[in-house]
Amino acid sequence: MQISTKVVYISLFESATEKLHGSYRSVPENQDPEVLVTGLVNAYKRHTGRFKRIFYQAILLKKPVVSIAKLSRVTARRSVTGQDHFIVQEEVYDPTLTAAMRDPTVLRNVDRDNFYREYKDVLVEVGGPTPQAAILIHLVNDLNAAKVLGIVGSAISITVSLVGAFAF
Repeated sequence: MQISTKVVYISLFESATEKLHGSYRSVPENQDPEVLVTGLVNAYKRHTGRFKRIFYQAILLKKPVVSIAKLSRVTARRSVTGQDHFIVQEEVYDPTLTAAMRDPTVLRNVDRDNFYREYKDVLVEVGGPTPQAAILIHLVNDLNAAKVLGIVGSAISITVSLVGAFAF
């Protein structure tokens, strides 16, 4: 019988107002990366809610992306309220996890050991040191949505102008 070691990671969700919400998540070390990311996406969806996600994407023209956030070592302590406070020193965009957030199947054939090695600062054994980095899901401006909105707005404006010119 093989005992499965658990790993823990910190997931941070940044709201549109730049407020961070964090939680510790643990998963078996032998878990496939696809399943790990699916759990992360489900946690993000539970935290954000459907209405907020639609509002962010359709009205604010923002899209969620994933970054690896280097955490300050001196601030990852429990506060008086019992919640951890995190200060992000540096964040680096992660195209792999961002693509996996949209479609977790991109990680289906990824070598599990290489994946866990790649994210060794994020995924640490339970009972080990506090992770030095976290998975940060935050919002950025969606340039493609802004371009589409600009094109549609221009087309409507031109159409209204032409109709107005010929109608009167």
